[in-house]
Amino acid sequence: MKLRKSVVACAGAVLFGGAGFAHAALLDLTNVGHVTYGNTNVYSMPIAAFEYDDANGGGTGPGNPYYIASTPGAIKDLVVIYTGASGQDVQTNADGFEHSYLTPSGSQGSFASTNGTINLDAPTNAATANITTRYATTWDANVASLVSFLDGGNPLFLFNNNDTNRDQNLAIWAKVWLTDGAGALYGRYLYLSNEMRDYGTLVPAQRNGDATLYNPTPNNLTQPGLTPTAGLPTDYVLSGGEVCLDTNQAGNPIVACSNAAGIEKFNHNLGANQVAYVGEVPLLNEYLTDIAGLPNVNLANYSMHLELWLGCDPRIAQVTCTNLQIDNGFEQLFLASSRANFNNVPEPASLALLGLGLLGLGMQMRRRSVA
Repeated sequence: MKLRKSVVACAGAVLFGGAGFAHAALLDLTNVGHVTYGNTNVYSMPIAAFEYDDANGGGTGPGNPYYIASTPGAIKDLVVIYTGASGQDVQTNADGFEHSYLTPSGSQGSFASTNGTINLDAPTNAATANITTRYATTWDANVASLVSFLDGGNPLFLFNNNDTNRDQNLAIWAKVWLTDGAGALYGRYLYLSNEMRDYGTLVPAQRNGDATLYNPTPNNLTQPGLTPTAGLPTDYVLSGGEVCLDTNQAGNPIVACSNAAGIEKFNHNLGANQVAYVGEVPLLNEYLTDIAGLPNVNLANYSMHLELWLGCDPRIAQVTCTNLQIDNGFEQLFLASSRANFNNVPEPASLALLGLGLLGLGMQMRRRSVA
């Protein structure tokens, strides 16, 4: 069954069918559906890849613009915020960016946060990065370096879900903001948040929602809100592993994967080598554009800050960590420009098959010409 023009969502950081796709090497999210969590629009790469293949062919693997490899070699020239990969190339960033936080695997702890560097190793250049305003509890960047890196594009936050197959889901919350040369807030604090809804639930307004609306009171939250009972209201977003859609019904609604109707199954627990989700923060895009347009502005005076909480929050760990915890290898979070070319070319074997296909087409055309 084909999946067409759907907007779907799982109980968690998921998902999205789109209305159509541009044929481009760049990561074009213009017509890809999303789910809104707080101030962040979240896109499912497996579902986007499926729909692109449905419309254009070519498969959902390498060569599909929504298949994004995230091996150390693939992301070493991007800005890596959070990783457990070894090697200086992937753990270090260019001047103006803090190096990556080094993340735990499930054997090292079920929870990690930049706030207090719980189960994380802080960036090794935290004291020397060329950044005007820095905090001990955030990953920080110089806005001049960021704008140069983005090269006219918008910042995209790419995430790997890397849990066990038995417990594929993961809780995540994030906060991002900008400061000026005096350390004063520019705009407002922006969030990836479940907005104190029941964990793993979705409301219709989140489907292709408006990420500019969420503005909690107070706006400067010091930690994600939660109720210390599993499933009850929380700011934590569920980053889902397996998602199933019933494509026999209008809108392709999400169904339990144990349901026989769930005939299209999408795995988001893809490990550290393939991106599961892409997040975009529209107000952050707007703020960066506004700052760049200020008269006589020195972008190097401005800074960006990101705070991340991931896994089973200690405030709820005594109740349950199921569907919350870090319990396998390391997750990854890295930054790319919407203008980035992820070089998603087919593998050599696929190229060979393509060549055979073109050869066959040429022979067929020659036969027709002779005839």
